[in-house]
Amino acid sequence: MIAVTFNIRLLQPLLVTQPGSDDETGARSGNYIPGSVLRNALAAHYIKLRKPSDPAADSNCRSLFFNEATRFLNAYPLVNSQSAWPMPLSWYVTKKDNADFVAHKIDSIQVYDVALEPGQLDTLKDARLFARDGKFCAPNPVDKNSALIVDVTREVAIHIQRENRRRLETKTDTQVYTYQALSAGQVFSGAIVAPDAETANTLSDVLTALEISIGGSRTAGYGRVRFEDVAVRDPWRGYEWPGAGEDGELTIVTLLSDAIVRDPLTGQYCEDLMPVFSAPPQQSYRRARLVGGFNRKWGLPTSQAYAIQAGSVFVYRRDDISPQKLEQAVKEGIGERRCDGFGQIAVNWQRLTPLKLTEYQRTKPLPLDKLDDPEAKRIAQMIVDHAQRRALDQALIKAVVDYAGSARGSATRSSLSRVRVEARQAGFRKSDLSGLKRLLGDMKSGDRLKSAAKSLNEIRVRNEGLYDWLCKLVTDPVNGDRLVGLLGSNPTSNLAIAGVKPASLDSLAAEYVARFIEGLTHQLIKREKRIKEKEA
Repeated sequence: MIAVTFNIRLLQPLLVTQPGSDDETGARSGNYIPGSVLRNALAAHYIKLRKPSDPAADSNCRSLFFNEATRFLNAYPLVNSQSAWPMPLSWYVTKKDNADFVAHKIDSIQVYDVALEPGQLDTLKDARLFARDGKFCAPNPVDKNSALIVDVTREVAIHIQRENRRRLETKTDTQVYTYQALSAGQVFSGAIVAPDAETANTLSDVLTALEISIGGSRTAGYGRVRFEDVAVRDPWRGYEWPGAGEDGELTIVTLLSDAIVRDPLTGQYCEDLMPVFSAPPQQSYRRARLVGGFNRKWGLPTSQAYAIQAGSVFVYRRDDISPQKLEQAVKEGIGERRCDGFGQIAVNWQRLTPLKLTEYQRTKPLPLDKLDDPEAKRIAQMIVDHAQRRALDQALIKAVVDYAGSARGSATRSSLSRVRVEARQAGFRKSDLSGLKRLLGDMKSGDRLKSAAKSLNEIRVRNEGLYDWLCKLVTDPVNGDRLVGLLGSNPTSNLAIAGVKPASLDSLAAEYVARFIEGLTHQLIKREKRIKEKEA
């Protein structure tokens, strides 16, 4: 089997959805790059580049993109220079181990492959399926008796569509969309199985140093990818695992991609491989799912179908299927739409049980002695400062809610609004509380504002009048200790990256005190408004 292998680096977030991935106001990308997406995008690029008069009738174009013998396989995450694969549905764990692993009480978990030893299901206490939705597995290069759990990373973006960009009359004129896309910077491993060396070399030339846009929302900053490490490999098996391919008493067929299989007599979708191998399995561990696609030429979704989910496992007796039929199925795939990546299988792929699984760590923390580069320190300082503000923001919201909830009494909304507006201005000025102090001073000494101070004191905060409590809060020194006392704790006390610590709380104290006062008065104003509405 000859194939063109390559890596796909995401230069922008990637949005490749599947049926039912989200509601109508959102889109959630799948966790891999389907072969149909690559086939459509590369066909469009090839036609644009070569400009055939009739692509459907052009022999070269048809042999590359409209021929079942040329299979564009799904691209899965790249781990340690090799592809990860869907997790087999025959992996089971005990209930206790699963709970401890999910709670991060243990770093690794032991799984049992019941396809190799079906009797383990009877001996395991509270056995349950381990396969995680959206996660993959990969061999551990350090220990052949263990494997890695691989997951993709996503980023969430909010998009707002307006009927009229210059004028907004009502809330119904807008629509909010939430996109959960694959994060930029990730690398996926893909392959195209070619019928001959000529086709493989042509595809290799097309892919070398290629940058194109794939997936959805390409004009909105999504989908830019680059093809790297393009190579023609002959022979190529497609899957690697310790012990893979070894003969035994059983023949185990594992789906490395979804497979669309129909009954030849009824045309109905099947949940087993009986139409393919003409033999019933001894055991099977399978699921079915709805699959679809999108045709870029038509600008329309393709017809949906039910497929046997990737990771499904079928166990046969050794003599039930001939080696020739198995070899043909591995080489050509099974079922329908094989040119779109469906129907890729592995034979005798897993041969180890029990197996230890650990989470794959994409990055490791840098030790302090390795962080000597000034640019690295600058970036680390930016990250830790951002994390500090995020932690302080969360603590600030909690403190505002707690103080507002415990406040008793009532005050005029006009007096609260005066304090809120000045506190907001002080927050914009970061560390200048002079305007707020001046306002509180005028409330005490000025005849015109004395009633405002009296009204504020009608609200009791921590067994003290609000006006008196605010005066003490903004009295110098407004430092980190005062901010910690206000928040109840220091949420950034242990925050550091490779020895780089965030800025001192003293430099942020005035800003966050002002933001706290603005948030507290805002909550009190809303409460007064609700009271007036109930009385009316």
